[in-house]
Amino acid sequence: MRRLASSSIVGIESLYLRHICFGTKKPPTTTPSTNPLYSPELHSYAYVFYATQDDYACSALINIERLQRKFNTRHRIIILISTSVSEPMRQALAEHNATVVLHDVPPLADNGALYYRDVLLKLVAFELHLIDTSLRRVLIMDADQLILKNLDDLFYLPDTDLAAPRAYWIKRDFISSTFMLISLSNRLWSRVREAMDTIQPDTYDMDLINTLFGEVVMMLPGNFVTINSHWEAWDIPSWYRDNDVGIRRHNSSILSSHSEESAPCFGGHDESGEVSELSRKLVHVYDQASVLHYFALGKPWSYTVEQAKEHRSCAHPLFYTQFETWRASAQKICPGYYDRPV
Repeated sequence: MRRLASSSIVGIESLYLRHICFGTKKPPTTTPSTNPLYSPELHSYAYVFYATQDDYACSALINIERLQRKFNTRHRIIILISTSVSEPMRQALAEHNATVVLHDVPPLADNGALYYRDVLLKLVAFELHLIDTSLRRVLIMDADQLILKNLDDLFYLPDTDLAAPRAYWIKRDFISSTFMLISLSNRLWSRVREAMDTIQPDTYDMDLINTLFGEVVMMLPGNFVTINSHWEAWDIPSWYRDNDVGIRRHNSSILSSHSEESAPCFGGHDESGEVSELSRKLVHVYDQASVLHYFALGKPWSYTVEQAKEHRSCAHPLFYTQFETWRASAQKICPGYYDRPV
């Protein structure tokens, strides 16, 4: 297994393929060879999401807009969807210039567990070079996450079949399949397709990926996918390395603005009433995280901010901010979310 320190981060139709539709923006009028803004890397690298329900499609749309507007990515964005995603949501995705790929969901053995019934659509990402022959490398991410940092540099990592962060909340040498950088090839897709065809009822995407790539993966640091449970339980992830300067320099307005509501909580304040060092460290953890995974309590579309405060009354203030960020974005850009409360 290859590990990478954070300081190092600097056509054949598919068997299941039904339809591909592209963003509404017109293509360049010049050919790639004459367009001065064209580069093979920008065209052959892509972010990929997948969704089989409108809630997940909305979450993907939020992250697509963050990639484009907040982090100014120049790379392509693709989303794999099933027929369960509504037409208004498909249109919203296309209007954000995402390539929308309508694709059947590969089945789980014996239908598998109901909760994971659609999860294998993610693994179609390994086949994308057969759907679009210009693609060489893709970064596939689960939609129930929030991108916090620019990720473009990952596309320029050294060649490897798969790079993925450590699922540090499970065990040290376990890969998180919620975030995978894939170097596309027929060889790799053949391995994944065979594993999907023979998958057992008690095996899901993370198990399959760890079985196939656990010994050869380029392991990325855990901060690339950080679960939001830390702000629920007031604990520090194992990947975190203390940086006193960073903590001292951080603007603590979030903590002070929530001081009254977090006062009863064991981690919020020290004996003098000042914001505790643990509280400040959790702010710094948020600064260091690249992607936040909604893991604790539930998905952000299932709870308003007020409900999150009611159910997790002693969570760190950033726990509520994470829900608020998602829901405020959904209100602005997702069809059907305009009248939902934050």
